[in-house]
Amino acid sequence: MDRAANRSPRLSQTHQPQLQPQNQSHQLTTQNSAQSNNTNQSQSPRLTQAFVPQNTAHGLADVFGSKDEQEAINIKEFSALKISGYSSRYSIQSPSAKPELTKEIFSQICLAQSKSDLENCMRIVCVSSLQELCEMKLKRKYTLLMVVAQTGDAKLTSLLLHSVDDPQKLALMLSDDGLTALMLAAAGHAKVVTAMLASVPNPQQLAERSNPGGMTAMLTAIHTGQAGAITALLSGVPNPQRLAEQVFMNITSLMYAVEIGNVEIITAILAGVPNPQRLAEQIDESGVPIMVNADRKGLAGVITALLNGVPKPQQLAEQIDESGPAALMLAAHAGYVGVITALLNGVPNPQQLAEQIGLNDVTALLCAAGAGQAGAITALLSGVPNPQKLAEQAGKNDMTALIFAAVAGHAGVITKIFESIDDAETLIFQVDLNGMNAFMHALGMGKMEEALVLFDWAKDKSALLFKKNRPNLPAPIEMMKPEILQALVKKYNQPNY
Repeated sequence: MDRAANRSPRLSQTHQPQLQPQNQSHQLTTQNSAQSNNTNQSQSPRLTQAFVPQNTAHGLADVFGSKDEQEAINIKEFSALKISGYSSRYSIQSPSAKPELTKEIFSQICLAQSKSDLENCMRIVCVSSLQELCEMKLKRKYTLLMVVAQTGDAKLTSLLLHSVDDPQKLALMLSDDGLTALMLAAAGHAKVVTAMLASVPNPQQLAERSNPGGMTAMLTAIHTGQAGAITALLSGVPNPQRLAEQVFMNITSLMYAVEIGNVEIITAILAGVPNPQRLAEQIDESGVPIMVNADRKGLAGVITALLNGVPKPQQLAEQIDESGPAALMLAAHAGYVGVITALLNGVPNPQQLAEQIGLNDVTALLCAAGAGQAGAITALLSGVPNPQKLAEQAGKNDMTALIFAAVAGHAGVITKIFESIDDAETLIFQVDLNGMNAFMHALGMGKMEEALVLFDWAKDKSALLFKKNRPNLPAPIEMMKPEILQALVKKYNQPNY
């Protein structure tokens, strides 16, 4: 479903209606309220079935009509008037008429300072209780509490909920668009979120309330980039861990924050739960850990936020995907230098992380070498205290990263490996399970450029050409194709070779 089809009523600007009391001709005007900050972040495809309100600071235009349909009112000026004395200027609705919450009555309610003020408004509307008044829906199918919540009035929100007989029922109500007042508040009003959760008997139930599409207040806050609302939600419920681990379309709130790439939200979520390690190590329905998902997107800042937000970053960084690789291996294969640096800098033992072997007997360095990621090679070897040991580490069939690069034909990777270690000679002569070194592999594969680079770096060139590693193996000179031999002779001008 197209996200545009499920968009919240636009609430980005406040156009308060003009009060029109009987025998009153003066007009009160004001400027529109400022819009809230818009979050510039990627939109997740997972939310295409969910309704998400826009991030707004104030907004009543679509509740009471467009700008052309209404006139402005200066709330600051009008707030000086006493509701009890001013209400007589309004026409009281006929008891036989269907109760209706008009823009004029709503303007009075916005100025209420006590329960008695609300009761004055109740009598004007001709309803029997404050519960009925607060549950009435306005023009765009929002209850009074919803409209007040989205205007950011925390004090009035609290007053409404403390004045009704069943605040839980009122707060749990859904608009015709499938939103609760808490969801609307979570899109930009952290203080309203706090006030609402503190004013209901079961804040956990309210915070976990979802609409027909599965949207919750937590996900609304994440989608609109409201870290303050996240903190308010988690601190306002008795079980923040359960709230953070609530699943929506097979992902948790932290997974969604990672998918969007919002570092501030990730930090707020991890700081707001008693067990951030457990939350960060959860896997999605495909068996992919959160760290691996962040890694696949190349989000270095997200990686840092995740590692900084848990007590055991080493354990989190070494978490392995069900398909085999860990985050560092994927970053190395993709060439995400920033992610590699973030991972190695974010753990207490980068050497151990870099030497981790995946389910396919590969390391991050082997992944980078096989994929030809020269930048990743440099990042890995420069990010550990013992690059020589890492370079000499062998994977499947005792193949080193140097051998991987020679076989795959990545001369640039070979150069970067040598530039990052102290003892290139030992690595050049290191052999695999079959007794072949990188130079022999390059010759056997006909990789001229790689063979020449290896020969350049070798100190004992004679041994590299004529030494037999095993009796059943030919000497490298015997494996050399004529064109490679000619290139060596031409380069070194030594016909005796």
